[in-house]
Amino acid sequence: MAFTSLDAIRTTGLNLELGLASDADDSFGTTDQRNFYLQRAFAKLWPEMARLRRENVSTVASQTDYTLTNVRDIVRIMVLDAAGLEQSNIKSWDLWEDEAADPVVRRLRLPLMEGGLTLQVLGYAPYIVPATGATLCDLPPRLEYVVCAGARVEAYRAKTGPYANFKNFQSENRINTITAAEILDLLRSSEREFGQYRADNRRELTGTKRAIRTVR
Repeated sequence: MAFTSLDAIRTTGLNLELGLASDADDSFGTTDQRNFYLQRAFAKLWPEMARLRRENVSTVASQTDYTLTNVRDIVRIMVLDAAGLEQSNIKSWDLWEDEAADPVVRRLRLPLMEGGLTLQVLGYAPYIVPATGATLCDLPPRLEYVVCAGARVEAYRAKTGPYANFKNFQSENRINTITAAEILDLLRSSEREFGQYRADNRRELTGTKRAIRTVR
C-alpha cells in the first residue's frame, strides 16, 4: 500500500475541504499551521481508530517482563510453532507503561514459561503522527478524509481566537468579517462530523482485555 505524506494530504485534501484556491492561500493559516492542524487530527484518532499490528516476542527462561515496541493495546497473544503456526494462546498477561522513561516504554508481563518460545502479540497501536510535512503517514489513503475533517475542526477553532481578543476584534471591519456565532456553528458541526467519521471507522477486533497500568 502506498501511504501519503502530510504535505500531500494538505494539498490534495485539507485545502479543498477549506475551500482554498491554492496552497499559497493563507486564509486558514500558513502551510506549517495547516500541517499542525493535520497532526492534531492524527493524534485524536486514538483510541477509536487504530492500526492492527503484530509483534513477535522470544521468551527467556526465568523472565517475566518484556518490552513491546509496536503494539499498545493487546488483543491476543499466540504461541507459534517452528513453522510459524499458532500452537496455543496465552490466557493471562499484564501490560503497563513506564512513563518515567522518555519515550514511554511499554512492558508486557507474562507468567513464567520456558525459554526459546516465539510469541506473537496481536493488538492495536495509534496511527503515526507525521513529524514533518514530508513524513509518510501509515493511515490508509481511503481514510485520509477523516484526518482532513479533524484538521478542519482545528482550523475553525483557530479562527475563534480573534473573537477572544476583544481589542484586536474592535479594529476589524465587522461588515466583512464572519460573526462569532457563524464560526462557532461551523466548528460545532465539523466536530460532530469528525466524531461520526471516527465512529464509522472504529477498530472492530475484540478479545480478552487486560488493564493497562501506568508508572510515572
